[in-house]
Amino acid sequence: MTANQGIYLYAVVPAEAALPTMAGICDEPTQLLAGSGLGVLTSEVSAESFAAINDESGDAALLGELARRHDAVVRAAADAAGAALPLRLGTVVTERRALLDLLIVRGEHLRRLLAKVAGCDEFGVRVTGGTSTAAGSHDSVDSEAGTPTPEGSPAGSAADAEERSASIGAGLAYLQQRREALQSVQRRREASAVLAAHVDAALREHAVDAVTGRGGNILDRTYLVRRDRWSKFIEAVDQCGDRLATEGYTLSVNGPWPPYSFSVTNLKAADRG
Repeated sequence: MTANQGIYLYAVVPAEAALPTMAGICDEPTQLLAGSGLGVLTSEVSAESFAAINDESGDAALLGELARRHDAVVRAAADAAGAALPLRLGTVVTERRALLDLLIVRGEHLRRLLAKVAGCDEFGVRVTGGTSTAAGSHDSVDSEAGTPTPEGSPAGSAADAEERSASIGAGLAYLQQRREALQSVQRRREASAVLAAHVDAALREHAVDAVTGRGGNILDRTYLVRRDRWSKFIEAVDQCGDRLATEGYTLSVNGPWPPYSFSVTNLKAADRG
């Protein structure tokens, strides 16, 4: 390997895995670098060519091609080896020796993760809706009632007293409407949380593990599912989706994917988790 070349990393696999040679990034053939009972699926890339398609690139087409090649190699490795820990898209190292040293240092943790994801893929599940309608109640109350702003009139007059009384009544009515709207939002949130917990419990029955996504939805989880449990998991997803639909919620699922969410982002962080 010359000075202007790097080693692109796809996934960690068992060292004894019989993997086919595949066309990887930049059409370079994949190679298995083995050590400490583990293997890392790699391919050589030139610094010049890879700089044009790294994951910081603003070119969506190039980044998409990089992601497709990376995912295709990871999927093939997982199918052939039975277990694979996908590494972060765009990971490049410059020294084989340093990579082998990392396998020694992080080997125990990586072997545990490989055992966990063996024969598994991941599915992403999201639940949306429900609270979005309730959340809008703030605006509807504010626009209809408005904050009372009494106009000034000569102090002490009967008309002024009557106007102040009417203003106080309007203010109390506004506060009551506001309180009821907030209570309605809270009830919807609590109901959504209960529904999300029921869905999560139903899906976890067919999953090895689950991790929480970035949030922003009623439920946003990724489930690690054994391939021999796929049908049961999807059946549970369909049942939950039908039940949620009757209450104004939407359940969506994507996958199967290699276990990206249950791997390590890079080998240096492999001892965290």
